[in-house]
Amino acid sequence: MNVFEKCLRYIFKVNAILGIIAYLRFLYFFYIKKNFKTLYPIDSSDFGMAKNSYETALESNVYHLNKPISNFFKYFGKFRGSRTDLLCYPLKSLGIIDYQNSKVLAVGPRLESEIFTLFTNGFRFKNIKSIDLQSYSKLVDLGDMLKMPYEDNSFDVVFAGWVIAYTDKVEDAIKEFIRVAKNGSLICIGISHKPDIQLSKVPLKSSKEILSYFGNNLNDVYFSFHPNDPNFIKKENQLNSYRSIIVVSIKK
Repeated sequence: MNVFEKCLRYIFKVNAILGIIAYLRFLYFFYIKKNFKTLYPIDSSDFGMAKNSYETALESNVYHLNKPISNFFKYFGKFRGSRTDLLCYPLKSLGIIDYQNSKVLAVGPRLESEIFTLFTNGFRFKNIKSIDLQSYSKLVDLGDMLKMPYEDNSFDVVFAGWVIAYTDKVEDAIKEFIRVAKNGSLICIGISHKPDIQLSKVPLKSSKEILSYFGNNLNDVYFSFHPNDPNFIKKENQLNSYRSIIVVSIKK
């Protein structure tokens, strides 16, 4: 790692600074350079995108991108990468990751802050790829997680944070994660459970359900926390918002 990367990683470890840089870059590329583009029409409900009674997956994400300029104090937190940290923390205890050389894919980052957070957690910028249906940054490839433009066996770690709930083809998405991942690689999945704005028609209500989509490719389950599992909490509390984290290794 060169001196610049070392200094930048040190600076980014201050979460507020990471958020400010990500926020300022967003304002520049989104509003001034007008780099924002989407792979499909924003109001489209085709291509496997999930849709509830009033918005598509793309509409939901674009809504979040249009808000930071009008309500800084409410939305600045989204630029600090905290949700990505939730996926990275379980990896720290494994001791099996070569952070300097691992090829990493971030699926559906929405903001550059996810990429910056992966860098802060030890991965190198040059080894990080990311893909989303929308992009304002050269750091994020425009593409569909159901048919990604990457070769088979390309990545050592795949981060799919807060993205599979935006498709009605969850099994196809996970098969695509497996395709681009190497044998023995790790796949990290995060899910936000918000019953009032549920998009995907796939329930995603238990770890067992999600893990079943890996089929014979599932090797080890390193971390599985699914607080919305009916067997985990009382029924009356399942209407609240929860986040789930799953970290597995795969075999091919």
